Formats: sequence, C-alpha cells, structure tokens
Amino acid sequence: MSDKPVHLVKLVKEFNIDGIHVDIEAIPDELKGEYLNMLEEWKVVLPENSILSVYGGSIIDDGVKNIWGWEESFLSEVFKSGAEVVSIP
Repeated sequence: MSDKPVHLVKLVKEFNIDGIHVDIEAIPDELKGEYLNMLEEWKVVLPENSILSVYGGSIIDDGVKNIWGWEESFLSEVFKSGAEVVSIP
C-alpha cells in the first residue's frame, strides 16, 4: 500500500472520522481488479467500524460498453471488497 492511503488512515484515526469516500469514477476493465484490491486493502487498515464509501459509475444496461458505466456484477464485487456505501449518479 502506498504512503497516501496510510496517511489517510492516520487522519481517520486522529480526527475520529467515520470513514473515507473513494471517488474514482472511470475504471477501465483492465484496472478493475486493482481497484477491488485497493478497496480490500483500505477496509483492512481502516479502524474498526469505519465506513468505506465509493462513488460508482452509472448502472445502465443500454448495450453500450464504456468506462463510465458499472455492470451490476462489478457493483456486487465492489460490495464484496468492503465498500458499504456506493453513491451512484
């Protein structure tokens, strides 16, 4: 894990913040695994009962594939990786 997330976790502890919100909207298919791994890592190092929230892509099944949209299966993986709140546009 890089220094920046570790620094954020320290701030959560120091200021008694409820959790963190990750706002990475466009996630190309080839980076989705890394994104899920990042969420899992953050959930492990956040203080107990901290909230891991993410901004999600739009959930649209219009037959057009783009990096801004999230399929329901990916949304499910995001929850399995530790996110408890997903803000969807």
